[in-house]
Amino acid sequence: MKKQLSIPGLMYAIGSYIIWGVTPIFWKALASVQSFELMAYRILWSMPFLLLIILFSRKWKEFWKEIRQFSFKTYMLILLATGFLLINWCTFIWAVNNGFIVHTSLGYYINPIISILLGVIVLKESLTKLQWIAFALVTVGVLVLIYGIQSFPWISFTLAFSFGMYGMMKKKMKLPPITSLSIEMFIGSIVSVGYLVFLSRSTPLTFSSTSPTITILLIFTGAVTSIPLLMFNEGTQRLPLYWMGFLQYIAPTLSLMIGIFVYREAFSIVHFLAFCIIWSGLIVLSSSSFFISQKRVTE
Repeated sequence: MKKQLSIPGLMYAIGSYIIWGVTPIFWKALASVQSFELMAYRILWSMPFLLLIILFSRKWKEFWKEIRQFSFKTYMLILLATGFLLINWCTFIWAVNNGFIVHTSLGYYINPIISILLGVIVLKESLTKLQWIAFALVTVGVLVLIYGIQSFPWISFTLAFSFGMYGMMKKKMKLPPITSLSIEMFIGSIVSVGYLVFLSRSTPLTFSSTSPTITILLIFTGAVTSIPLLMFNEGTQRLPLYWMGFLQYIAPTLSLMIGIFVYREAFSIVHFLAFCIIWSGLIVLSSSSFFISQKRVTE
């Protein structure tokens, strides 16, 4: 059945991407906190926030029923997904707080291409002609950037690959988003507590030895993490897939603008040329998604 354009769904999707796009400002405000410690707080404060959502949405019984039905394979996929998510979050936070917001935006621009390649290599999916063209354009854009800056954009590729692998694990799990995310945060919380205990042996933890403003911001990391994820899930349930494909570039575009104009990060003519080529590839990719969706509707 064809999904119709839903105005509430559109608002949820746009809202989630706008929040993700401007979060570098939030994480920059916490730049005084060491990146690994900040990620640990982010995970720990996300867990109670998600549990409250499950509780108030009266889905507690469904949540426990789903967990009891997990197979060994599902647990392994959740562990892998959690690992890739932690790599993604830690890389993002470190990059933002060390002046690489432009590189993070590049990572999320090339993420759709990485996801497609993972689908081809791991899931044995095939590419359309337009998708091959998009892949070629993005590859040329990245090569131009590497040549111009004389270094490999490892931050961008780490973000793109880790999020692409995370998405693939989620696709294999086929679990409700709130269930899988809550389990991932539970596993991440165990790692985070262990890290904070280890860190506290050598230095006072930021949460107990900083200003009230930083403490409040650390508490809000859970909401900043969970709210856009939940809004995104609402959007995906209400909108056709190609609409989500078009809208996903809102976040990296906002981040790119923030990196260039707010924090004055380097953005030379080579950067501009490389991004233009990559943007061309993404336009082709989005058009391909639209044509595929329309073809499926008419069949």
